[in-house]
Amino acid sequence: MNLVITTYFENELDNVAALAEGVVPQALSAAAKRVAASQTPETIERTNDGFVVHHGVDVLDGTEVRWSGIDGLTTVEFTMPWPEGADSPGDRVLAANRFVQTFSSELRSAA
Repeated sequence: MNLVITTYFENELDNVAALAEGVVPQALSAAAKRVAASQTPETIERTNDGFVVHHGVDVLDGTEVRWSGIDGLTTVEFTMPWPEGADSPGDRVLAANRFVQTFSSELRSAA
C-alpha cells in the first residue's frame, strides 16, 4: 500500500526536473524535525521520470518522486511506501506532508 500526494507547479517540466533533486535534503530535514526523527544521509536513485529517495528519514525511505507535464504546468507525484501495520501512522502522515510541503516551497523558490 502507498500514500500518494500530488502537487502542481506553474513551471516547465524541464525546470522542475532540473531543480527537484536539489531540494530533497531540505525537505527531508523538515520532515525529520516535524516528527522528531533522526536523519541519515539520503541516496537518490534516478528513474526515467523522477527518482526514488533511499534513507534520509525512516518513515519516508523509498519515497518515489515522479513528474510529468504540459506547457507551463508540471505535475509532481509523491508515492510513499505504507507498510501494513505500520507503527505510528500519524508520524508517517505528518512527515510525508511536511516533506511534500517543504519540497514544493523550496522548488517554487528555486524556480
